[in-house]
Amino acid sequence: MEIDKIHRTVYRDSFYLYSILQYLQVAVEMHPRVIRKIALVGDVRVGKTSIFSRFLRNAFSDSYSETIGVNIGKKPMNTGNDQVEMTLMVWDVFGSHLHGEVRRLALENVDAVIIISDVTNENSWKSAVDFWLPSIAETVDTSFIYFSLNKVDLISGDRYEEAVSSFISLAARYGANITKDKIFLTSSKEAYGVNEIFESVSVALTNLPETDIPRRSKPDSHKTQGKEEKTLEAVFDRIVMDVLNLFDEKSQAQEILQECYKESSLDSEDIIPEELDEFMRIVSDKLLENNISPSKILRISGEWKRLKSQV
Repeated sequence: MEIDKIHRTVYRDSFYLYSILQYLQVAVEMHPRVIRKIALVGDVRVGKTSIFSRFLRNAFSDSYSETIGVNIGKKPMNTGNDQVEMTLMVWDVFGSHLHGEVRRLALENVDAVIIISDVTNENSWKSAVDFWLPSIAETVDTSFIYFSLNKVDLISGDRYEEAVSSFISLAARYGANITKDKIFLTSSKEAYGVNEIFESVSVALTNLPETDIPRRSKPDSHKTQGKEEKTLEAVFDRIVMDVLNLFDEKSQAQEILQECYKESSLDSEDIIPEELDEFMRIVSDKLLENNISPSKILRISGEWKRLKSQV
């Protein structure tokens, strides 16, 4: 009798557990969790990191600090579709035209891209349509490329429409057909339009299954690899990539890179050998402080010096 009672108890508990698991499975199927990767690109000083901070932390700072490598953050989104739970993984990308390896890392398996320019700086507009758009369109369908004309707090409201029309006209001169619905006026300082552009991207991606994301074939990085390996910028890229790959938590790697860049005299747009040597030394010291094994540091720093010797 006692054994029968135990059997009934085990059966009952197993049935309850099975029911709970079935319920959870149905709940997951009804509310699938979707993660989408969004990249923010554009020239230096257009406000990419400010938009990143405003969107993810609702924060803004007037002080400028150039992003070295990438900033990465995530945020759940309310897309208006109760059947889908979406999270955006946002990558704030190094703004230089010179550093192709970092850019390729950020654009790998990306779902949508926001190209940011300064509404008061037409050179950044030209760069958006003549450099960033063509390079991104190699791997991302143009349906999922958006544009932010940032810093609209610096112009009067009656010039907003004029700015959009002028941007479209400039894009057309460079052969880019950009529609008005892909352009957003933003101000990270005033929190204007920032959430709207991310919400628009999220809604566009909500009902699109992962397998239907229209990604294009990846460009063959080996075609440019030889050329890039003969530049100091490519060596700098290699340092950035290696540091990022040493840490599972990319934000920790990013903080280390930012600290090293600030402590060195390096100018990422005009690198000279002596400054690059100083940057290498500071990075190596910081990695040691962060418990990266000395043997690993020696190995990768030796590779950096080998590449630099080939320039």
